[in-house]
Amino acid sequence: VMETLLDTTDSPQARKLFDSLSLDINNIPLSYYSENSFINAVLSNKVKLCTEKGIATVVNALVPADLAIDEMDLCRALVNLIDNAMEASECDSTGAKKEVCIDIFEKEGYLFIKTKNNAEMLLDETQKEKQAHGFGKKILEELAKKYDGEYIIRMENNLVFTLLSLKSI
Repeated sequence: VMETLLDTTDSPQARKLFDSLSLDINNIPLSYYSENSFINAVLSNKVKLCTEKGIATVVNALVPADLAIDEMDLCRALVNLIDNAMEASECDSTGAKKEVCIDIFEKEGYLFIKTKNNAEMLLDETQKEKQAHGFGKKILEELAKKYDGEYIIRMENNLVFTLLSLKSI
């Protein structure tokens, strides 16, 4: 769709951007994590980024091919949760192994997305970080409300645990 739109508007700058984005997307090897190809695409991208940053990943995804959750909302949820976990793990200087664990599954009509990562503190504990990360938390809370679920974040022994539940039926 985007490519067709670009062809009809004949914008060289937009075409160049689209071509470079397409090249980046085509260079990401798609891994199989679940029956849901959209989730596989997002996870493949995020696992690749973690690897490039020296962060180990553990992924468990038991998700059916079809969900009653808008793909854009699902993308926003996964990207925010995984980016936050990745950034916190990357900034951790406790000497712990840099690792992000992602667990996604459907149970009793809800999709559960859980992350666990090492961190010295929650990302929004300083004023500077609140400005940078407040939008992600707000997006996750809004998604939880929209899909009759909840968003929980807690920290224990230099580990951050998040849980986002979204009604998927």
